[in-house]
Amino acid sequence: MKFNATTAAAAAGLALSATAMAQNTGAVLNDGNARYQLGSSTLGTGTLNTSATTTGGGPTIDFRHTGQGTGTWGHDHIFSDWWWYRTSGDAREFAIASATSRTTFGTNGIEYGYNLSGGLTGRLTITVTDMGSNAARVDRSWVISNPGTADMSLSMFHFIDLFLNNQDANDVANLTNPNDRMLVTDSANAAVSLDWWGVGAAAASAGGFSTVRGQFTDADIDNLNNTTFPAGPADIGGAFQWNLVVPAGGSVSLMSSTGLNTPAIPAPGALALVGLGGLIGGRRRR
Repeated sequence: MKFNATTAAAAAGLALSATAMAQNTGAVLNDGNARYQLGSSTLGTGTLNTSATTTGGGPTIDFRHTGQGTGTWGHDHIFSDWWWYRTSGDAREFAIASATSRTTFGTNGIEYGYNLSGGLTGRLTITVTDMGSNAARVDRSWVISNPGTADMSLSMFHFIDLFLNNQDANDVANLTNPNDRMLVTDSANAAVSLDWWGVGAAAASAGGFSTVRGQFTDADIDNLNNTTFPAGPADIGGAFQWNLVVPAGGSVSLMSSTGLNTPAIPAPGALALVGLGGLIGGRRRR
């Protein structure tokens, strides 16, 4: 086959497409008897969001521990799990979408890079940790950077469609700490609970999963307000909201942790990233 300019352009397009697909590939993260599966409901990696205006709930998620429930990997406890955001120049929330990079570390961690509106960039790191008998934890941390010359306002939203004990009719959510921590229990099985800590979040919400998610997928601005607790028993979802200022030439960090039958306490050193009292202030690069 002759290799001309048209062929070269087509090859380049295929290469870019393959790269984009690879960057938006999910992951199966394992630590001992704990598993967090990102992007597929069957054993496989699946794909992540490529649309910032998706009306869906983000990638399908499995969060399991072999000691909790039946089957090889036990029962699933999370149906979907994703992030939305809004900057000062936006008239609605957008889904985090179209990863620019994908890096795995060990068997239990992965980092994705993203471009956000307003010139912001972000790195999302996810790790799963086996916490012993019937217990596991997933930590998600962001570093959001602003390469621009002006400070940028940013609201971040973390949404989870809850699925405790492999079912979605009996979940109950209670706010256990003002603004940033909730406990989700299974009203049909007192042995199963999920402690969810949106470290330093400004507000929270819980309720019917499509109602909570719909605040981020519609075409206007929404804010959470802590007024929806307790929620359930029902097929519910929950969310946390952070309101940040990303300084020019600097960055901010945030974390969201979920513990299955264990406290949502991030790994040693992780809290230092976001500050012991919640979010650390914007950091400017020198």
